[in-house]
Amino acid sequence: MGANVPRLSLRGWLVFTVALPALGSLLVWGFFSLWHSFSLATQLEIRERGSERTLLTVPIEPGEKFVLSYMHSLDGTEVREEYRVESSGFTFLSYTGSRAAIEYRGYTGPKSRVEFQQGVAEIPLNPEPTGRQTLYIRDKSYALWQLKNAAPIRIRVRSGLLR
Repeated sequence: MGANVPRLSLRGWLVFTVALPALGSLLVWGFFSLWHSFSLATQLEIRERGSERTLLTVPIEPGEKFVLSYMHSLDGTEVREEYRVESSGFTFLSYTGSRAAIEYRGYTGPKSRVEFQQGVAEIPLNPEPTGRQTLYIRDKSYALWQLKNAAPIRIRVRSGLLR
């Protein structure tokens, strides 16, 4: 006696040979389309404090350095702060200019040009036309004082799966 093998109907045959592979292909295509719209990346985010609205994002790599430059409001000298991007914040590396600006931020170090490493989670800033706060990354500059007229902002690092 032969084994009792069930026979596939035309409908069953179509489901197994056409519909399931097509559905599988569609799912794979959808997954990769969605995956490519996101990527693992690091960026600087400039956000408005309070509303947390993002004003600017700049792609950057961990370990990369940038400079924040501005005019000190009391003595009118240029201050240049150098930072290195870390995965969850910044390392404040050095500054030139007004010691009062650095003390205002709560950073510590010697009295003139200082080079030291201090971890910073975010950089608070009150951009205004007289301060001319400018961010320099690679060979580009971003005039932060033009982003939002005198509204407090913060600069932070965002890493991970970003859109």
